[in-house]
Amino acid sequence: MTQRILSVRVRPFRVAVLLAKNASQDDVLLSLKFLSSLWGGRYCQLLAAEPGGDDPLTCFRLSQSRPDLVYGIGIDHAAWHERAREACQPRGFGPLESKYVENLHDSTEEHVTAAHVIHHLRRTPFVAGRPERTLRIFDCDPKSPLRPFVAAIFGMHYENLGSAIPNAGGWFPETGSPSDLIALHTDVTSKYHRTWLDLASHGLTVVSHKSW
Repeated sequence: MTQRILSVRVRPFRVAVLLAKNASQDDVLLSLKFLSSLWGGRYCQLLAAEPGGDDPLTCFRLSQSRPDLVYGIGIDHAAWHERAREACQPRGFGPLESKYVENLHDSTEEHVTAAHVIHHLRRTPFVAGRPERTLRIFDCDPKSPLRPFVAAIFGMHYENLGSAIPNAGGWFPETGSPSDLIALHTDVTSKYHRTWLDLASHGLTVVSHKSW
């Protein structure tokens, strides 16, 4: 009898977020919170777009990346729905709202979220001899003008993470400068520590495959 082995690889949705070029800081943070909540969200596209849809460059980028799902913040969704359909024929298109981001576990798209990753890691036995990378969780003073940059670099973690995954906390103050942020990022990477974005992309690599 001939034995056949079937190998199946699972990938998350390719997602693109169209963020209006005149977006507020709250809109930027919403987009980053969304991508921080998705498995592989760090590899998704966040595109600054002309709100009215007259944006050939963004349309070109969509045509090249061909995301499965496209979301918009602060844009003319009727106009961009047509542009996205022509550029990349996504499975879905719609506005990205706070309520949706807060309830991703109930989304009709059935996103694989960071919560699924945490659940998997908690059930995965520790492998002896493999060094455990320290998880660094960072919060930022709400008054800091660099808050969007902190969120983009390190991710926006779940507020009630608790002790589900051992981690080392960190705080970026209101008075923190760009140099302080660069030094902090350098410290994390030089010590081979993990951030929330690393955790939420567990099992994925930056290598892309056209078969996706």
